[in-house]
Amino acid sequence: MKRIILSAVLCLAVVSVFSQKKNVTAVKSEMANSKPNFTEAEKLMTEAKNDPETMDNPETWYVSGSLEDKIFSTENSKLLLKQTPDEPVMYEALIKSYGDFLKTIDLEKIPNEKGKVNNKFTKQVKSILKVDHPYYVNAGAYYYDKRAYDKAYEAFNIYLDIPKMDIFKGEKLVEDSTYNQIMFYAAYSAGYAGDSINAVKLLEILKDKDYEKEQVYASLSDEYRDMKDTVKFMNILKEGSQLFPKNLYFIQSLINLCINSGQIPEAMIYLDDAIKQDPTEPQYWRVKGDLYEADKNFDKALDAYQESLKINPEYTAAIGSIGRLYYNQGFDIQSKANEKSIRESQAEMEKAKDFYKKALPYLEKAHQADPTERQYILALYGVYYALNMPQMDEMEKLLNDTGN
Repeated sequence: MKRIILSAVLCLAVVSVFSQKKNVTAVKSEMANSKPNFTEAEKLMTEAKNDPETMDNPETWYVSGSLEDKIFSTENSKLLLKQTPDEPVMYEALIKSYGDFLKTIDLEKIPNEKGKVNNKFTKQVKSILKVDHPYYVNAGAYYYDKRAYDKAYEAFNIYLDIPKMDIFKGEKLVEDSTYNQIMFYAAYSAGYAGDSINAVKLLEILKDKDYEKEQVYASLSDEYRDMKDTVKFMNILKEGSQLFPKNLYFIQSLINLCINSGQIPEAMIYLDDAIKQDPTEPQYWRVKGDLYEADKNFDKALDAYQESLKINPEYTAAIGSIGRLYYNQGFDIQSKANEKSIRESQAEMEKAKDFYKKALPYLEKAHQADPTERQYILALYGVYYALNMPQMDEMEKLLNDTGN
């Protein structure tokens, strides 16, 4: 009984091996047809690649890769005939072929029982990849346009990896400028896909190359910010602000980072550096005024805002900031006046009204320039109310229209 069972098992095993080898042979024959049945061929190759008896055979993976390459080539050839290819099928097959070919190469590196390595299929893979290499850019662009950024990164990254393969050692498949450009696109795709690790990996390489350095630094800083790596974020902003002093993004981000982390003295230092680098930018003085105002140094805040207006007299943010500065001082005096005696309170209210009167022309001008800005509407309502001016009804209506 044991011999019968053993023989049956052996027989089944032989049939299984034969069946899977037959699948590979059948697929090879199918690909030679003028109109191959790709769906059935892929099904047969999936079975062969998952069968323990054939999954370690490099020919299995080479035939599978060749099948996917045939699918890609069939669709791609339609472009020459002015026909519309099935792009999802075409580019998916192109990417699949690369994975199969990598497996082919890895399996052929394993010595046989005689200790020899046969590169029969690897040589053929090399020829195919050399032809297909540029099409991975097309695949990346296709997926990028479809906002399938993970697939775009995969396609672009294959394009980057092929020239680095051992089989192409000593050969130059692409010019450095083109390679760097695709690396940039790959980094962007990874970033949009939420893969900051790979985006940073590529951007760190690119920042040491002569390619779109300003944009590379900006993108790299964005990725470190998204990764919440404050140290590297600050370092790359510092480098960027030194390399590109005219680009407001780096210095402004650096200042904001310092402000948000409570490093006000450092923020002031960077602001002074920014002003030296670009004395025609009114925003720096306005931000400096905001920092002084937050520190209750109202005189220096006013000076800074006025410096901003010297550069651009119509700079709404600085105009509104002066109005806010006067308004807040008046409101603070008014709030404290309520805690004092009637006589003292009346005297303090007069002081508060003086500040409100100073705030009024600035707030009105800022509101005229930006009628939807709620902070100007709210402050104007407070001023009109305190000064018992009829315009407060108009502001009250605007406040109701813009929400609570």
